[in-house]
Amino acid sequence: MKGKKEALKKLLESKYLKKGLKHKNCIGNLVHLAIAFKKHDILEYLVCEKNELTKELIEEENDEGQTPLMLASYIGNTWAMTLLIKKYTHLLDAKSESGRTPLHWAALGRQTDSIERLDHFSPYFSQDSGNKPPIYDISYL
Repeated sequence: MKGKKEALKKLLESKYLKKGLKHKNCIGNLVHLAIAFKKHDILEYLVCEKNELTKELIEEENDEGQTPLMLASYIGNTWAMTLLIKKYTHLLDAKSESGRTPLHWAALGRQTDSIERLDHFSPYFSQDSGNKPPIYDISYL
């Protein structure tokens, strides 16, 4: 991790970072990438040690309309989910532009471990803006 950490530190301190860090692609921003590729050490570094530079990325949606927590829920990265929820508990109730919550994304991804993790941290199941419970998302699949 030492080499990775030093490279990330230089990237985060770069004067070119302001535009590059927010650049989105089909996966998302730098936090989305760490989650998608299960780079837990990098994610922890970004979220915990460099929070002041990356905190706005935590709520940014990728091209699929997923925040980093929603992506982690969708792909079943429960380690990343736990880290994000413990650091930013308000993310449990976050809704994407389409009205989906992390629980909806977990249901869409058929990720039972993600659903259990979200249920552990949140005593209720949210509904989307159309008042459809997350189970609706898997009932037609």
